[in-house]
Amino acid sequence: MKKTIFVRKITKIFIFLFLSLFLFSCNQFATNEDKARVMFAYDYYFENEVILNGTTEYGHLNNDKEIKEKKALFYKEINGKKIYRWQNHKSKLLEKIKKIAIDNKITIPNDEYWFFLDDFLLQEVLNENKKQKIVDIQNCKDYKDYLQKLDYIFRKFGYIKYYANNKFFNKMREWKKNIFKKNNIKLGDDFEKLYEETIQKEIENISSYISLRKDFPYGNFGFYNKNTIYLEPKNWNSLKFSSFDFIFIYPMTYLIEKIIILFGNNSFSKILSIFTIIFIIRFIMMLLFSIRAGVDQQKIKILQSDLEKINEKFSNYEPQFQKKLFSQEQSKIFKKNNINSFFIFIDFIFKFFSFIFISNIIRSSAILTTGNFFNLSFNKSIKDAIFQRPGISNGWLTGLIIFVIIILIQIFSIIISNFFQKKICSRYNKNLIMIQKKNRSFTPFIIFGVLTIVGFFLSINISINIVCNSILDILQTLIIYLILKKYKKEGV
Repeated sequence: MKKTIFVRKITKIFIFLFLSLFLFSCNQFATNEDKARVMFAYDYYFENEVILNGTTEYGHLNNDKEIKEKKALFYKEINGKKIYRWQNHKSKLLEKIKKIAIDNKITIPNDEYWFFLDDFLLQEVLNENKKQKIVDIQNCKDYKDYLQKLDYIFRKFGYIKYYANNKFFNKMREWKKNIFKKNNIKLGDDFEKLYEETIQKEIENISSYISLRKDFPYGNFGFYNKNTIYLEPKNWNSLKFSSFDFIFIYPMTYLIEKIIILFGNNSFSKILSIFTIIFIIRFIMMLLFSIRAGVDQQKIKILQSDLEKINEKFSNYEPQFQKKLFSQEQSKIFKKNNINSFFIFIDFIFKFFSFIFISNIIRSSAILTTGNFFNLSFNKSIKDAIFQRPGISNGWLTGLIIFVIIILIQIFSIIISNFFQKKICSRYNKNLIMIQKKNRSFTPFIIFGVLTIVGFFLSINISINIVCNSILDILQTLIIYLILKKYKKEGV
């Protein structure tokens, strides 16, 4: 008996250590180049034949009035069409940094500084393209073709602005010195530090870096929540992460992307991929311990009247003896009815950790954040979706529908659970229903509240995780009920 208790304690300690190590080992799978690419997405944008790089816009202007209004400078002529560059004063990244700088009384460099900085980056990406011979940007059909090719090499090499020569912000510091030497425009160290800290904070919660394909545009990054980037493909040979990441996270994200590639990058294939990995993990858990734990939990509820009788039997004993004798009698009943409370403990722990694990898988997959989910970015929260300007086109309705589904499916899950519980109890003793009401647990309602709040504030992909898990909880409840229909109670 003592040996069994000792083994159980050791097993519990091992599980806690293993799961803690597992959770903390789940890193973001990001190389420094990947992080720099996401940083660059915050000050780069291309749409409607206009490229925005930092604070500089490049594009074709239609008339002299536009040129004069924008104070545009001639940049390049392609087959008779002139491309200009001009200063954009609405860079959201710079607006944010300037606001913080004003609040902290930090000197802000003038617009000319950012213009020169963008010139350095433009030259850098063009040189890198020439060196690696990626695209022929010299011989273009027209200015649209030129801008598209320029867009490609900006997306390909723009990260150099934030990471080069194995250091973050290395190039920017180098360019800063050159701007000061040539143009006598100085950027203060305080502002430089603020700029670096702000852009790093923008990306610290991003973890969708696991990608399989080269030169495939991934994600919805940046302030515009539209920018795609070219991530480094992750494969079995190139992974240099912890063994836990390699064994658990990567294979599941690999499966997600393969399913989406097979069925097309659309909303339905994304839901299918998430449901598939949740089903695989939950099915394994069901086979190993979840079904057994659920059956044992219901058996304990069925035996509630017998356990209360035992409690009354020893009610006049001193508390320490009462507890010991009750525990001994309870163990006998559990043994007779083949109940193992250890499975219940394991199931509770693994359900909690598996939810976090699945959330880590979903958050790590780059393909899930690529494109839209019914007009809504997959990594946007329901809160942000609902409280933005109402309209079907920007995903407001999608966010509201998902939130309503989360609430309804949680309520339905509790109703189904209570329904089958009453049916099971009534088969053995109708008084058990009264005992169940007397000892009613508020745990399902607490879980309902927590999951609803989580679903509201976290991203859409985590909300879908909640919905899929709830559907599988209902399925598990049905299986447990069917198993218990054949159960024969063994009394005291």
